[in-house]
Amino acid sequence: MTDVAGVTTTPSGRAQDMQMKCDWMNEQLGQGHILYCTGTPVSNSMTELYVMIRYLHPELLKAAGVERFDDWAATFGKVVCAYKQSPSGQLKLKTSFSKFANLPELMAMYKEFADIQSAEKLHLPRPELIGGKPEIVKVEATPEQRAYVRELAARAQLISSGAVDPHIDNLLKITGEARLIGMGNRAVAAMYRQREDGELPEGFMEDEPGKVDACIDRVMQYYGETAEQKGVQIIFSDIAVNSDNGNFSVYEYIRDALIARGIPKDEIIFAPKADSKEREAIFRDINDGKYRVVIGSTGTIGTGANIQQRLYAAHHVDIPWKPSDFSQREGRILRQGNTFPEVRILNYVTEGTLDSYLYQVVTDKARFIAQLLDDECPARVSEDCDEKVLTYAELQAAAEGNPDFKTRIELSNRIAELTALKQAHLHEQGKMQKRVEQIPQEIAQIRTQIGQMQEDQKSAAAMRDSEGKVKSFDFVTPTRTIRRHEDINAFLHEQITKRIERPFDEMPKFRIGDFTVSVEIRPGEMNEAMLAVKGKREPSYVIQVGSAANADNWQRIVNFLDGAIEKAITESETKITKLEADLKQAQERVGVPFDGEAELAKAQTDFAVLEARLSGLSEQQDEVIDPDETDEEETDEERVEREAYQSQTDDDDLPMLPDSNAPTRGPRR
Repeated sequence: MTDVAGVTTTPSGRAQDMQMKCDWMNEQLGQGHILYCTGTPVSNSMTELYVMIRYLHPELLKAAGVERFDDWAATFGKVVCAYKQSPSGQLKLKTSFSKFANLPELMAMYKEFADIQSAEKLHLPRPELIGGKPEIVKVEATPEQRAYVRELAARAQLISSGAVDPHIDNLLKITGEARLIGMGNRAVAAMYRQREDGELPEGFMEDEPGKVDACIDRVMQYYGETAEQKGVQIIFSDIAVNSDNGNFSVYEYIRDALIARGIPKDEIIFAPKADSKEREAIFRDINDGKYRVVIGSTGTIGTGANIQQRLYAAHHVDIPWKPSDFSQREGRILRQGNTFPEVRILNYVTEGTLDSYLYQVVTDKARFIAQLLDDECPARVSEDCDEKVLTYAELQAAAEGNPDFKTRIELSNRIAELTALKQAHLHEQGKMQKRVEQIPQEIAQIRTQIGQMQEDQKSAAAMRDSEGKVKSFDFVTPTRTIRRHEDINAFLHEQITKRIERPFDEMPKFRIGDFTVSVEIRPGEMNEAMLAVKGKREPSYVIQVGSAANADNWQRIVNFLDGAIEKAITESETKITKLEADLKQAQERVGVPFDGEAELAKAQTDFAVLEARLSGLSEQQDEVIDPDETDEEETDEERVEREAYQSQTDDDDLPMLPDSNAPTRGPRR
């Protein structure tokens, strides 16, 4: 498999070295003598599971018939093509895994050798979370943010309709902007200024507070509350890092705001890069409380940073793509050695933007992986854990600010998944019904072959001596009979060479007892030959032969006569036993209803109701009434007047007013 994002086919020195060492140890000591330890067995992609199994227990892959990665990917993954951004910023069509299937079987294979221990199982001495879980700090989107989201939704609609060149505008670009919107009006203003006109919309309020300001408020609060212990706080953001080219830098904004509100500049630090020479010294200073506020990304401080001693709060200003990013970040504070018995983790979300949706997506994935690794597999199919590009529907849901749109997306996705599972179920039902019809025919055919092979077995037994062995035989050609071991080998070498040189020429047949022998080309191998031995059985038996001058093909024939037919009979009887078991299983599975039918029907009904409700939002239901065309009922006053009029006249020629029960048409005078 080549050109699939996340699947590197070019070998690395370290990976090859590791594989060779693992293979040598597995061969010398047997599998199960190598110990790997990792905190994130599934981080970027579930393809990492293949690598782990390949290193530690390759026999599991071989037994399942997925030893090659292509076979594994075809069994457990789905590959799609989509536009993705290259490191240079250009949009290129890339192939990547989109989903993984057959997860219960995959995890059963993995857990054959993996001992998965979570912090909950081990009861590690870690600090507790105040409130028992991370706190979600919600901030309402400003009108400016909502307007930009609506603009993104309109752009996404044009893109999805094919009206825009993907090199000019695309969903990947929109996704990047959507993530920045949640950072506040300053980030939105920076995006406006980077356009050709570089102007802000009329009335744009750039200083409107947002979730970043809410984070600053919390940092100031906890800074004061933990002053005696010199409590440290980490602020995480993987976006809006640098202010280059007019970009908004949330790092610089938070730092400047904290300094303006009284935190000394020398107590605030941007996390050092992994290759920084001062990294360890800075970490020691953080543990000592010299730096009270650390601002960094998942890459700079999310892994390999033992700075937990005084950590009191971790702030997620952005929403990372992968569940492992959350795990790595929070692993800095929920760690042995933290002197605070209780700590805080805060997630900041701007409602009315894509923040809420993205947060839900990544937490759902995190929950799925946790269940997957904790023997609670919730589904057979899951999206991969890699980065996500927003769709038009997701952008529209955020633009509308209506929770029904999110519900509609969730129902649509669930209906699509259940429909696919139902189609797979119906396909399997068709296969099972076909097998129920085919297996009895296969069993009958094999039984016929067993009877034929038993006749051939008698023919072969007649050629054996008193010890039950074939020590010689007559090799009868159209022109002579050959008995000597060496002569038979020489003759066969000549015939095999001719067959390989002239594969389509007519060749003579020979006899060994009751068997007819011919030299044939092996199917798919033009340079290799075989002996086709025809007895009572259909089809012929096959003896693999060598083409070299010193090949002992006489011995190969003797081995066939000594026991190959008995072995074939045993294999056929075993096959019948297996087919009978398959038939019973297939008969039990035929007619089994789809277990998700009720859920699918309910989801379709709920979706239809929701569609009708959402459609009604965009239609005006007000009725315009024309009084000249409206039926009016007689009032009590009009009835009294009519009855009085009728009682005062006996003139039959006078026109009668309409019956009191009939409606009057037209306006009242």
